[in-house]
Amino acid sequence: MSNIKLAQQAIATQEERFKQIAPDMAFEKEAMYALQALSNNTFLQACDPKSVASSVLNIAMSGLTLNPVMGHGYLVPRKGKCVFQPGYQGLIYLLVSSGILKNVEARVVYANDVFEINYGTSTSITHKPVINGNPGDIIGVYAIATGSNDAKYVEYMTAQEVYNIAMRSDMNKKSQKLNGAWGTDFTEMARKTVIRRLFKYLPKNDAMNISRLASAMSTMDQQTAPEPVHTEDLLDVDFVEIPNEE
Repeated sequence: MSNIKLAQQAIATQEERFKQIAPDMAFEKEAMYALQALSNNTFLQACDPKSVASSVLNIAMSGLTLNPVMGHGYLVPRKGKCVFQPGYQGLIYLLVSSGILKNVEARVVYANDVFEINYGTSTSITHKPVINGNPGDIIGVYAIATGSNDAKYVEYMTAQEVYNIAMRSDMNKKSQKLNGAWGTDFTEMARKTVIRRLFKYLPKNDAMNISRLASAMSTMDQQTAPEPVHTEDLLDVDFVEIPNEE
Protein backbone atom coordinates (compact mmCIF):
# COMPACT_ATOMS: atom_id res chain seq x y z
CA MET A 1 0.00 0.00 0.00
CA SER A 2 1.38 3.43 -0.92
CA ASN A 3 2.39 5.94 1.72
CA ILE A 4 -0.22 8.36 0.39
CA LYS A 5 -2.95 5.79 1.05
CA LEU A 6 -1.51 5.05 4.49
CA ALA A 7 -1.42 8.77 5.25
CA GLN A 8 -5.02 9.13 4.09
CA GLN A 9 -6.08 6.38 6.46
CA ALA A 10 -4.08 7.89 9.34
CA ILE A 11 -5.64 11.31 8.75
CA ALA A 12 -9.14 9.80 8.69
CA THR A 13 -8.64 8.29 12.17
CA GLN A 14 -8.11 11.81 13.54
CA GLU A 15 -11.34 13.34 12.21
CA GLU A 16 -13.21 13.27 15.51
CA ARG A 17 -10.29 14.73 17.44
CA PHE A 18 -9.77 17.42 14.79
CA LYS A 19 -13.39 18.52 15.08
CA GLN A 20 -13.14 18.59 18.88
CA ILE A 21 -10.09 20.85 18.69
CA ALA A 22 -11.39 23.12 15.93
CA PRO A 23 -15.17 22.74 15.49
CA ASP A 24 -15.29 25.76 13.18
CA MET A 25 -12.72 24.37 10.76
CA ALA A 26 -13.54 22.03 7.88
CA PHE A 27 -11.71 18.75 8.46
CA GLU A 28 -12.51 17.46 4.99
CA LYS A 29 -10.90 20.46 3.31
CA GLU A 30 -7.73 20.36 5.43
CA ALA A 31 -7.40 16.62 4.81
CA MET A 32 -7.76 17.25 1.08
CA TYR A 33 -5.10 20.01 1.15
CA ALA A 34 -2.74 17.69 3.03
CA LEU A 35 -3.18 14.87 0.52
CA GLN A 36 -2.69 17.29 -2.36
CA ALA A 37 0.60 18.40 -0.83
CA LEU A 38 1.69 14.77 -0.53
CA SER A 39 0.69 13.88 -4.08
CA ASN A 40 2.85 16.72 -5.44
CA ASN A 41 5.92 16.05 -3.35
CA THR A 42 7.88 12.80 -3.24
CA PHE A 43 9.83 13.96 -0.18
CA LEU A 44 6.60 14.21 1.80
CA GLN A 45 5.43 10.88 0.47
CA ALA A 46 8.43 9.26 2.13
CA CYS A 47 7.49 10.63 5.56
CA ASP A 48 5.93 8.57 8.34
CA PRO A 49 2.16 8.53 7.60
CA LYS A 50 1.37 8.99 11.30
CA SER A 51 3.35 12.23 11.33
CA VAL A 52 1.19 13.50 8.45
CA ALA A 53 -1.91 12.90 10.57
CA SER A 54 -0.26 14.66 13.53
CA SER A 55 0.52 17.62 11.29
CA VAL A 56 -3.14 17.90 10.33
CA LEU A 57 -4.04 17.99 14.03
CA ASN A 58 -1.41 20.70 14.54
CA ILE A 59 -3.19 22.73 11.87
CA ALA A 60 -6.37 22.53 13.96
CA MET A 61 -4.47 23.58 17.08
CA SER A 62 -2.93 26.58 15.36
CA GLY A 63 -6.12 27.81 13.73
CA LEU A 64 -4.33 28.17 10.40
CA THR A 65 -5.09 26.41 7.13
CA LEU A 66 -3.24 24.48 4.44
CA ASN A 67 -5.30 26.24 1.76
CA PRO A 68 -2.56 27.25 -0.72
CA VAL A 69 -4.45 30.42 -1.62
CA MET A 70 -4.16 31.69 1.97
CA GLY A 71 -0.46 30.92 2.30
CA HIS A 72 -0.79 30.27 6.03
CA GLY A 73 1.59 27.35 6.12
CA TYR A 74 3.04 24.24 4.56
CA LEU A 75 3.73 20.59 5.21
CA VAL A 76 7.49 20.03 5.16
CA PRO A 77 9.62 16.90 5.59
CA ARG A 78 12.11 16.85 8.44
CA LYS A 79 14.23 13.80 9.19
CA GLY A 80 11.62 11.38 7.90
CA LYS A 81 8.66 13.07 9.56
CA CYS A 82 6.08 15.52 8.26
CA VAL A 83 5.86 18.85 10.09
CA PHE A 84 3.42 21.73 9.69
CA GLN A 85 5.19 25.09 9.56
CA PRO A 86 3.59 28.54 9.37
CA GLY A 87 4.34 30.83 6.45
CA TYR A 88 4.67 34.60 6.28
CA GLN A 89 0.93 35.21 6.02
CA GLY A 90 0.23 32.64 8.73
CA LEU A 91 2.46 34.45 11.19
CA ILE A 92 0.70 37.73 10.52
CA TYR A 93 -2.67 36.03 10.98
CA LEU A 94 -1.60 34.56 14.33
CA LEU A 95 -0.20 37.83 15.61
CA VAL A 96 -3.25 39.88 14.63
CA SER A 97 -5.95 37.36 15.53
CA SER A 98 -4.35 36.79 18.95
CA GLY A 99 -5.09 40.42 19.80
CA ILE A 100 -1.42 41.18 20.45
CA LEU A 101 -1.17 43.40 17.40
CA LYS A 102 -3.55 45.42 15.24
CA ASN A 103 -1.39 45.28 12.15
CA VAL A 104 1.92 43.90 10.90
CA GLU A 105 3.79 44.67 7.72
CA ALA A 106 7.20 43.62 6.48
CA ARG A 107 9.16 45.15 3.61
CA VAL A 108 12.39 44.40 1.81
CA VAL A 109 15.01 47.13 1.36
CA TYR A 110 17.10 47.37 -1.82
CA ALA A 111 20.45 49.08 -2.31
CA ASN A 112 19.08 51.95 -4.39
CA ASP A 113 16.14 52.70 -2.11
CA VAL A 114 16.17 55.76 0.13
CA PHE A 115 16.25 54.14 3.54
CA GLU A 116 16.93 55.49 7.00
CA ILE A 117 16.25 53.95 10.39
CA ASN A 118 16.65 55.80 13.67
CA TYR A 119 16.79 54.07 17.04
CA GLY A 120 16.57 55.72 20.42
CA THR A 121 13.71 57.07 22.48
CA SER A 122 11.57 57.11 19.32
CA THR A 123 12.29 54.61 16.56
CA SER A 124 11.45 55.75 13.05
CA ILE A 125 11.91 54.48 9.49
CA THR A 126 12.01 56.40 6.23
CA HIS A 127 11.75 54.16 3.18
CA LYS A 128 11.30 55.37 -0.38
CA PRO A 129 11.61 52.42 -2.78
CA VAL A 130 12.79 52.73 -6.36
CA ILE A 131 9.66 52.83 -8.51
CA ASN A 132 11.32 52.90 -11.93
CA GLY A 133 14.76 51.57 -12.67
CA ASN A 134 17.07 49.07 -11.05
CA PRO A 135 16.44 48.71 -7.29
CA GLY A 136 19.78 46.94 -6.75
CA ASP A 137 20.53 44.04 -4.45
CA ILE A 138 18.59 43.30 -1.26
CA ILE A 139 20.36 44.92 1.69
CA GLY A 140 17.84 44.29 4.46
CA VAL A 141 14.29 43.70 5.61
CA TYR A 142 12.16 45.27 8.32
CA ALA A 143 8.84 44.74 10.07
CA ILE A 144 6.58 47.32 11.65
CA ALA A 145 3.84 46.28 14.05
CA THR A 146 1.06 48.28 15.66
CA GLY A 147 0.16 47.06 19.12
CA SER A 148 -3.27 46.87 20.69
CA ASN A 149 -2.40 50.13 22.49
CA ASP A 150 -1.36 51.76 19.16
CA ALA A 151 2.33 51.60 20.09
CA LYS A 152 4.69 50.94 17.18
CA TYR A 153 7.32 48.19 17.19
CA VAL A 154 10.10 47.97 14.63
CA GLU A 155 12.63 45.26 13.79
CA TYR A 156 15.33 45.47 11.11
CA MET A 157 17.66 42.75 9.84
CA THR A 158 20.45 43.01 7.31
CA ALA A 159 20.45 40.74 4.27
CA GLN A 160 23.49 38.97 5.73
CA GLU A 161 21.65 38.22 8.97
CA VAL A 162 18.76 36.73 7.01
CA TYR A 163 21.16 34.71 4.84
CA ASN A 164 22.89 33.34 7.94
CA ILE A 165 19.54 32.07 9.23
CA ALA A 166 18.71 30.60 5.82
CA MET A 167 21.95 28.61 5.92
CA ARG A 168 20.87 26.90 9.16
CA SER A 169 18.52 24.79 7.07
CA ASP A 170 19.90 21.26 6.71
CA MET A 171 19.30 21.32 2.96
CA ASN A 172 20.99 24.69 2.48
CA LYS A 173 23.86 23.81 4.78
CA LYS A 174 24.55 20.57 2.96
CA SER A 175 24.62 22.15 -0.51
CA GLN A 176 26.04 25.51 0.66
CA LYS A 177 23.46 27.34 -1.41
CA LEU A 178 19.85 28.47 -1.09
CA ASN A 179 17.32 25.77 -2.00
CA GLY A 180 13.56 25.42 -2.02
CA ALA A 181 11.62 28.53 -1.03
CA TRP A 182 14.84 30.19 0.14
CA GLY A 183 16.10 29.96 -3.42
CA THR A 184 12.90 30.81 -5.29
CA ASP A 185 11.19 33.22 -2.86
CA PHE A 186 13.94 34.78 -0.79
CA THR A 187 12.03 38.03 -0.22
CA GLU A 188 9.01 36.21 1.23
CA MET A 189 11.23 34.10 3.46
CA ALA A 190 13.06 37.25 4.57
CA ARG A 191 9.74 38.81 5.59
CA LYS A 192 8.87 35.68 7.53
CA THR A 193 12.20 35.77 9.31
CA VAL A 194 12.01 39.38 10.45
CA ILE A 195 8.43 38.91 11.69
CA ARG A 196 9.56 35.95 13.78
CA ARG A 197 12.40 38.05 15.16
CA LEU A 198 9.99 40.90 15.95
CA PHE A 199 7.81 38.55 18.00
CA LYS A 200 10.73 37.97 20.39
CA TYR A 201 10.82 41.62 21.36
CA LEU A 202 7.14 42.39 21.71
CA PRO A 203 6.17 43.52 25.23
CA LYS A 204 4.85 40.70 27.36
CA ASN A 205 2.22 42.79 29.16
CA ASP A 206 -0.59 40.66 27.71
CA ALA A 207 0.68 37.39 29.16
CA MET A 208 -2.38 35.35 28.21
CA ASN A 209 -2.31 36.24 24.52
CA ILE A 210 1.49 35.94 24.34
CA SER A 211 1.32 32.50 25.95
CA ARG A 212 -1.49 31.40 23.63
CA LEU A 213 0.40 32.48 20.52
CA ALA A 214 3.70 30.99 21.65
CA SER A 215 1.93 27.72 22.45
CA ALA A 216 0.26 27.64 19.04
CA MET A 217 3.57 28.23 17.28
CA SER A 218 5.49 25.63 19.26
CA THR A 219 2.73 23.01 19.08
CA MET A 220 3.19 22.88 15.32
CA ASP A 221 6.48 21.05 15.80
CA GLN A 222 6.23 19.30 19.14
CA GLN A 223 4.17 16.32 18.03
CA THR A 224 6.14 15.50 14.91
CA ALA A 225 9.70 16.69 15.46
CA PRO A 226 12.31 13.98 16.22
CA GLU A 227 13.31 16.04 19.27
CA PRO A 228 11.19 18.48 21.31
CA VAL A 229 11.20 22.01 19.96
CA HIS A 230 10.96 24.70 22.61
CA THR A 231 9.16 27.98 21.97
CA GLU A 232 12.32 30.08 22.21
CA ASP A 233 14.04 27.84 19.66
CA LEU A 234 11.08 27.77 17.31
CA LEU A 235 11.07 31.50 16.71
CA ASP A 236 13.98 31.25 14.27
CA VAL A 237 13.36 27.75 12.94
CA ASP A 238 13.80 27.78 9.19
CA PHE A 239 11.04 26.20 7.19
CA VAL A 240 11.40 25.45 3.52
CA GLU A 241 8.71 24.30 1.13
CA ILE A 242 10.56 21.42 -0.53
CA PRO A 243 10.29 21.67 -4.33
CA ASN A 244 8.56 18.93 -6.29
CA GLU A 245 10.83 16.25 -7.59
CA GLU A 246 10.57 15.93 -11.35
